[in-house]
Amino acid sequence: MTAGLFSPEYVITPGYQVAPAELEAHLLTHPAIDDYAVIRIPDDAAGEVPKAFVVRAPGFIAEPVNKLATINS
Repeated sequence: MTAGLFSPEYVITPGYQVAPAELEAHLLTHPAIDDYAVIRIPDDAAGEVPKAFVVRAPGFIAEPVNKLATINS
């Protein structure tokens, strides 16, 4: 696995300061992710939000997920 890319500054959204290290920690521990890059993108409502581009790990086969079930659990 290689290191991702993110500006050292915080992404500041209404009520939150998103630290690059937090996002990277989650991405690094996910078994389906081999590599990643995180960028800031403009958002009309929040000012800016993080956006991740990921490379699926070799041999990982994605399964359909019920997003509402995942969110509600």
